[in-house]
Amino acid sequence: MKHSGRSRALEYLAIHSLAWLVLGNLVGLWLATLLLKPELGQSLGALTYGRWMPLHLNIQLYGWCALPLVGLLFRLYLPEREAYEGAGPVLAITVWSTALAFGCWTWMNGRVTGKLFLDWSGPARTLLTFNFVFLAITLWVAFRDRCREEVSRRGASNGVVWVKGLLLAGLSTVPWVMWRATDPAGYQNINPESGGTTGANVLGSALGTVVLFFFLPWVLGLKSKGGSGASRWFGSKYIGGILVAHGLFFLWTGGRDAAHFEPAQALAVAGVLIWPPLLTIHLNRFSWSAAGKSWLKAAGAWASILVLSGLVAFLPGNFGGWKFTNALVAHAHMAMAGLLTSLCGLILRELVKGGPLDRLLSAALPFHLWHGGLALHITALVALGAVEATHPDVLFGPSTAAQIAYGVRWVAGFLMLLASISWLRHALGLAAEARAPSQNPMPQQTSGPDGVPVTVEPTWEVS
Repeated sequence: MKHSGRSRALEYLAIHSLAWLVLGNLVGLWLATLLLKPELGQSLGALTYGRWMPLHLNIQLYGWCALPLVGLLFRLYLPEREAYEGAGPVLAITVWSTALAFGCWTWMNGRVTGKLFLDWSGPARTLLTFNFVFLAITLWVAFRDRCREEVSRRGASNGVVWVKGLLLAGLSTVPWVMWRATDPAGYQNINPESGGTTGANVLGSALGTVVLFFFLPWVLGLKSKGGSGASRWFGSKYIGGILVAHGLFFLWTGGRDAAHFEPAQALAVAGVLIWPPLLTIHLNRFSWSAAGKSWLKAAGAWASILVLSGLVAFLPGNFGGWKFTNALVAHAHMAMAGLLTSLCGLILRELVKGGPLDRLLSAALPFHLWHGGLALHITALVALGAVEATHPDVLFGPSTAAQIAYGVRWVAGFLMLLASISWLRHALGLAAEARAPSQNPMPQQTSGPDGVPVTVEPTWEVS
């Protein structure tokens, strides 16, 4: 199957994304094993639990969760034409994975900043910055070709080109932002009463995800179905207006240390509750693939559970006790393995639609293995967190409850690992199938009754 440079880059990106997911899950299963049998860690010398933990977190964020977002940028800025043969996007993915692999090596050697998800230090920090710069240059070069293509083929308006250009200019500041963010001398605002996050920080993170979901259908080029009922009367422009207003509220509440019992901070977290139903109305106005709808429903379910549990955990009387237990670990997995993984699955599914990996992430069994395993995983950790909140001694000594919960967690992690391996194998199989030489029988020529050459088409046998 002949496909354009953009579809080839997206295929390469999907395989890298899923490979990092498998590796991250393998490390996660090893961490679950160490929780059950801590003595196993002695066999690896300095490679203790504390060395493996940043590896697991950063692989999942920068490998599995980030690369599909890069795919959205490819969708926006890479030319669509079949003849486009730019090697930049494929090379950019290679540089990305190389930077992450080098980061893995430094984390295993104990080189960390102590900042969650920002453990890039020394040469790894420099390579990460170079990675973002290289990606920005690749996108600018591709955008130049995309502008020429759109103007010549469709006569794209200058307004669309300018909006895309301004967006790319903003994204080009990411190397500088990440360089500053990974500086060990700086840190985000905190809640001075608990040492935890502020309500404004929670709102800021949530609104970033909301913005992504809001614009996702247009970035993917999906067609609108028109809509009826609530979708018709509560259109996207009104939801967009609410999003702008909510962003202004975030600017008012943020920028300082703040305690969780302040009304504005509690309201910042509570305000996130409006977005699961509003986004459901908005996203249902577009035509998704069948498999994409499954991922979209999963994202909606995990988002609803995440915001409800987050509000309960943030309330005074709960936050101080829960933040040191496995209940917070469960909440983090709702966000990463639940909501963000569903978002990544949705993005990859729609990005590869119609290409060589068209059937990717469509199988029901690994989908249910992942989400069923995650539900089991979270249930075990929430139950253990409830015990730890009322009996803090469970955190520091042998406990039957902890062993049972960690055993269930291991089984759940194993199911999720199987799901990720299935997705990666399927992606590799589809890619190999697309590149295999055609096995179709060729038409043959023979002579008809009057001696005139006749082309005989092959006979197909359907099994």
